[in-house]
Amino acid sequence: MQDERAAAPRDGVGPVGGMVELVTAISMTVGRGALARVVAETAGLTRADRVVDVGCGPGTAVRQASRLGAAATGIDPSALMLRFAHWICRIERARNVTWIEGTAEHLPIPRGQATVLWAISSLHHWTDRTAGLSECLRAPAAGRTANPT
Repeated sequence: MQDERAAAPRDGVGPVGGMVELVTAISMTVGRGALARVVAETAGLTRADRVVDVGCGPGTAVRQASRLGAAATGIDPSALMLRFAHWICRIERARNVTWIEGTAEHLPIPRGQATVLWAISSLHHWTDRTAGLSECLRAPAAGRTANPT
C-alpha cells in the first residue's frame, strides 16, 4: 500500500494539506518580521540592489527589501506560499517584487541576477544542500556574495 502522505505535492493540495500550509504561511508572516528587518537592514540595501530570497515562503523578507527600495525576487517551491505572498503584496502595494516557483537546487534565475542573495531559515528544507549552495554562489553578480543563513 502506498503512503499517500509521501505522494502529496508540496503545494498542500487537499483540504488538510492546504490548510496546514496556509496556517504556516500566516504564522511565518507574523513571526518572521523582525528577522526579515534585521537581515534587510544589515545588507545595507539600496535602490540599485536586486535581492533574491531563496525559500521565501510568504515573502516577508522580500517585502522588507522592497520597502527599502530594492527590487526583490522571492523563490519558493510552494505555489500556495507564493500565492499568499502575492496576495499580501497586493494589499501592501509592494513595488518591484517578483515571485518565481522554484527550488534552491535549481534556481530559476540567470547567473548574475542578484546583487544580494539570502536564504533565511530555509536551508533545512533543501533536498540537496551542496547543489543549493552551488546555485546560491552562481546567482550573485560579480563581486557580490550570497548569505544562506
